[in-house]
Amino acid sequence: MKVEWVESTHRQCKCANVAFFFKQWGGWGADGKRRANKT
Repeated sequence: MKVEWVESTHRQCKCANVAFFFKQWGGWGADGKRRANKT
């Protein structure tokens, strides 16, 4: 997920007086490698 998408959504929610909840980034790093790999 791109940082810009989260920031844009957050701004839109704030302007509309809507609650914003962002749980987590997920298991992929900026380099495209999986970070939350379970074996």
